[in-house]
Amino acid sequence: MTPMLRWFLGLAVLLATASALAHPPPDPEIAYSAQEERPTLIEWTTWLRGGIVVDHSTPPSSDTLARTTAPEMREGDRRIGGALGAGFTLPIGSHLRVGPWAEVRGWGLPLVGGEITALPGSLDMFFYKGQSAITLRAGANPDVRSAQLGFAYRAPWDLFGQRPRSSRYMIGVGIVGTVTQSRQDPHDWSALVGLELEPLGAIRYLLGIRSWY
Repeated sequence: MTPMLRWFLGLAVLLATASALAHPPPDPEIAYSAQEERPTLIEWTTWLRGGIVVDHSTPPSSDTLARTTAPEMREGDRRIGGALGAGFTLPIGSHLRVGPWAEVRGWGLPLVGGEITALPGSLDMFFYKGQSAITLRAGANPDVRSAQLGFAYRAPWDLFGQRPRSSRYMIGVGIVGTVTQSRQDPHDWSALVGLELEPLGAIRYLLGIRSWY
């Protein structure tokens, strides 16, 4: 298990099982409720995702095997996969948001695409009032295309102190599934099921780093 994976799993356990070490939650002037009037402009967030990937690829021909010394990728191989991304959304009504997103997976080219997020209702986690969110993303780069579906808890957070409410940063954690397909070979694809969390506000809240407020 790599050091980065150990760090990610440890943070995920803290998010899933612990009331924050900074408990009680930050003062009202630092963190405000998701139930107030929604902003007229941008909500934005960052995320760190990790999970189990199942790879599927067309078996190479005997000629291809004779020319290569690399290990063959077999159908159903499993590995650990991750991504780091960011997204921005604008409101369409009171329960729907759309916008662009981008993420980096390993050393490959970034994926860029669009997302649509439905907000069914309120959801309280970690002693902090927020909302449930169902998000569908689609994106691509020159090598692959990808679709993602996730269900998450999300809430607003004053990452840089009090700011005008025309934009706000969102924190949260959720479960996500992705499917990624090669643009050169449609039979070469992979699927991931994992955990997606917002890293900056979560670390600050869990560790109670008041100097970051």
